[in-house]
Amino acid sequence: MSGTWHPDELELADHVLNPAATTPEIAAHIAACAECRDLVSTLHDGPSTPPAPLYTPAQRAERVSVPATVQPGQIWHALWELTHQLVLIAAVSNDQTTLAALPVVDAAGGDDTTVLVAQAVLGWDAAVVTGLAHELPLRVLDTYVTSIPAATLDRIKDARTGAGDLPPITDDTDPRCITLAEVTDRLGDLAAATWMAETTGRTIQE
Repeated sequence: MSGTWHPDELELADHVLNPAATTPEIAAHIAACAECRDLVSTLHDGPSTPPAPLYTPAQRAERVSVPATVQPGQIWHALWELTHQLVLIAAVSNDQTTLAALPVVDAAGGDDTTVLVAQAVLGWDAAVVTGLAHELPLRVLDTYVTSIPAATLDRIKDARTGAGDLPPITDDTDPRCITLAEVTDRLGDLAAATWMAETTGRTIQE
């Protein structure tokens, strides 16, 4: 604890979303107060953290190679307020305002509509769940990560009928149910984004 005054949760959330705009008083308090640092850490993690690192060090270094347009086959980190999810773009609307997005999850968390992604693509064992497609506004795209090979994109189109790489879920006690439910909730929050949140990685304009 540092003194009797603490920033409220809204002020701490603003700090997480836009640290550069934090007042010197709040920044100094957070630096000195373990309790507030713990709250900031919780807010930064969001309601549910991704199952694996979003980027490898090499991909972070290559973030300057951002494509000129949003296209199918690209993997993006989607972010709105405190909700974040790695997604693969399956299609983009003609007016470039909405997109069909498929969640990218840990390979162990998918169902029979899931296509495994080569480890070399993201640096970890990832998978694309084609059965959880959501229409998202373009405004939630925060950071371009990489693109998948054309052959993998073709496999993803075929897997939507249940011809994926993993066995189906046949029991509600299957732990994959929890993973997919959390992903569905995150995608629902992203789909409801109605304004452009302040983010740091976005480089493509709507």
